[in-house]
Amino acid sequence: MDTVEQVHGYFYKGYWNLKPDELYMLIMVDVMSQHLGITASVAAMLISGQPWVSTRTKPAGALEGTSVASKYSRMIFRDKHLPVGIRIPTPIGGFKNFRFTPTNKVGTIIGRYIPWVGLGMAVWTARAITKDTADIFNTIVDPKDRIQWTYF
Repeated sequence: MDTVEQVHGYFYKGYWNLKPDELYMLIMVDVMSQHLGITASVAAMLISGQPWVSTRTKPAGALEGTSVASKYSRMIFRDKHLPVGIRIPTPIGGFKNFRFTPTNKVGTIIGRYIPWVGLGMAVWTARAITKDTADIFNTIVDPKDRIQWTYF
């Protein structure tokens, strides 16, 4: 038997007699395990961008703490600046107190964008897992059990 034969239910990677919802969950777990390497890098980016490292006293209105990503990117790119007059807006804060602050320091730009790149990758990974799961599921099951997706 391969992954698409049907006896009294569906068969998938050694599991047999599966109902459509059980098959969907098995496929989702399988697809998630295939995307695990991407998910680990996403988690590292998100965690390294959290402001958990204590800092010196800051001016009024500044956010408390700094992130590991910001600290090390500033150390690595200590004296690297963009050309005079060029300042890149960088995101600071979380969802509640989000704002952009312009800077010309390369290390600051990298350190502030790392968690946002990780968030984008997390959203993209979730979308990829959902799409891959639905595609595999719809390939295996009978037409009556397929997931009908709405396209806008």
